[in-house]
Parts: sequence; structure tokens; C-alpha cells
Amino acid sequence: MIVKIDDDIFSELIGNKAKSLQLMKKNGFCVPNGFILDKNTFKEIIEYNKVQEKIQYLLKNIKSENIKQSSIELCTIIKNLIIPENISNEIANKLLSDKKYAVRSSGIKEDLDNFSFAGQYDTFLNIDKEDEVLKAILDCYKSMYSEGILSYCFDNNVDFDDYTMAVIIQEMVNSKKSGVAFTINPLTGIDKEFLIEIAEGLGENIVSGKVVPENYTYNWCEEKYEYDISNKLLNKDELEELCSKLLEIQMFFGYPVDVEFAYESKKLYILQARAITKIMYHEIKDQWSTADFKDGGVSATVCKQYMWSLYEYIWETTLKKFIIDSKILKENGFRKLGDMFYGRPYWNMSIVKKAMSRVPRI
Repeated sequence: MIVKIDDDIFSELIGNKAKSLQLMKKNGFCVPNGFILDKNTFKEIIEYNKVQEKIQYLLKNIKSENIKQSSIELCTIIKNLIIPENISNEIANKLLSDKKYAVRSSGIKEDLDNFSFAGQYDTFLNIDKEDEVLKAILDCYKSMYSEGILSYCFDNNVDFDDYTMAVIIQEMVNSKKSGVAFTINPLTGIDKEFLIEIAEGLGENIVSGKVVPENYTYNWCEEKYEYDISNKLLNKDELEELCSKLLEIQMFFGYPVDVEFAYESKKLYILQARAITKIMYHEIKDQWSTADFKDGGVSATVCKQYMWSLYEYIWETTLKKFIIDSKILKENGFRKLGDMFYGRPYWNMSIVKKAMSRVPRI
């Protein structure tokens, strides 16, 4: 089945990458138009070429010592596939003569809860001819069987049942500038801080390391922007629009995401959004806990700003004053007693334990 990105069909047959694009398009985010070949299209092509048994045999018998040879054989099979006429005709009817396309993999096992194949499957850009689109589709399929992907699956015990792929064929954004943004700083773990990387041209230049991007950060809690004074790619209005859109996307999905975006004629397009799978916590010092909150469960869930203001007053004003006035701790060595992480209030066990250790026992 071939479905449009803006169709109201949110199927498990199209992979998480394609599904997230459909959901964003449906909910008003500016996602480029296009269409998706679901996993059954892949199966139909395989069955048409009568190679399903050979593929299954090779996958079933993969071992650490034969992954390279298995990859070569599987890639050769996919390279020589013939796409049935009914499928190629349907694809041709959906292509617009005045558009270029990005042909992108959307693996059914991609971006799972426990594993991420981010950046491992192939994407092909600026494709404008039917035969090139068809070749790019097969190349996307072929990337499933690269030595790196097969090794990743084998090492992580990802089974090869239903090992299929959907393919996204999406109108290219003629981007003057593009980038990647993270709605939680992946280097520091600060959940209130967006990290944005942007460069001229295509975002692939950043991912591949071909260019050094400009960096911007935005703390949405304090409404504070930070960037080098020499940065020139995002003006104030664009930066505010982008950060506002990133916050909307994170709220829509309900978890931190990394987002690929691009600008064409000053218009912002969202190219992809997926869950962030790895977060470092270098900037979260001390030991923090939510334990022993006895307020009827308000603080056990996401904390509203008004409730947080009460916690903050108690910890940062009342308790701090008591500890310092009692000469238990000195002000110059004092750190925050309370903070918000991931929408929930925590108290600083390190400081409290330090203070308690200096209170004479009765």
C-alpha cells in the first residue's frame, strides 16, 4: 500500500519515522508533502522476485563469523530486484515533474524503545527522475542488509522476524539553511535547555561532519538564549519561532526529541522528529530525590508553576535562612536546595545530609 504523508492513516506498517511525520502533518506542523511505501510493498516486491526463501535462509543462519558474507549476498539480491509494474506506475503517478525528492528509509524496527537505528539506514536526496527514485527505493531496502546493521541486530539480539522496511518519498526542501535541534541538552542533561545546531545548505552536511555548525541554546524555563555573537544564520525572530515550534513538538509527543528542520524562503519545515535515546548528566550535581513528599501527591506528578513557587520559597528562602542563621552551613558554600527535573520537583539530598551531619546529636 502507498499512502500520502497527509493521509489519516497511522499504521504500524510504515515504521516510526514515517508515522511521526504523518502525525505531525495531521496536527498542523509544517512537514513537506510526499508519500510512503508501507512494509507490505516491500514484501510484494520480494515475493514478485521469488527471493523470500533465500533472504530468510540467510537471515536465519547469520553468525558473528559470516555477517560480512551474508551482507554481501543479501545486498546483491536486493540490488537485482525488479519492482513490479503496478507499483512503479503508482509511484510515477504520484511524482510531480517540478519537484525533487528525498527518498528515506523507515525501518519497522527503527527507533524502538530499547534500540535506535538512527543514522544507520540510508537517505537519498535531490532525486528528480522516476528511474532514480526506483533505484533509491531499492538502495533504501539494501541498507537494511549492510554489515553494520546486521551486526547491530545480531549483537543486540534483535530478531529478524518481520524484518522489513517502509520508504518515505518526500518533496525536497530547497534549504538555504538547516539543522538539528534537541529539546533536552544531550551533553549536559539539562532538561530545560534546547540545543540547536544549524548550517548553510542541507542538514546532511551537519550529520556527516562536513561543516561546523552554529550553536544556539535556549532555556525555556528562564526564557534565556545563549549563542556566539558572531552567529549569523538565525535572527531573533527566527530563533524565537524555532524554539516555540520545538516546544510544541515536545509537548505533542510527550518526551524529549531531536528534530531535523530546514528553511526555504524564510519558511520553517520540520523534516523529522524522534525520541532522544541517550542523555548525559554532567551538569546535574549532587544527589536529588523526590522521596517523602507528603502533600497528597501533588509533587509526585508533574508540578505546576504555582506549586513549584511554594516549594522554592520553602527551600531557597525559609530553610536556607534557618541553616545559615543557625551556623550549620556557611552561605559561600551553599548550593540550591530544590530544583525541577523533567517537570517534577526534587530536593537536594547532598546539602541536607551535609547539614544534618553537622547538627549535634541529642
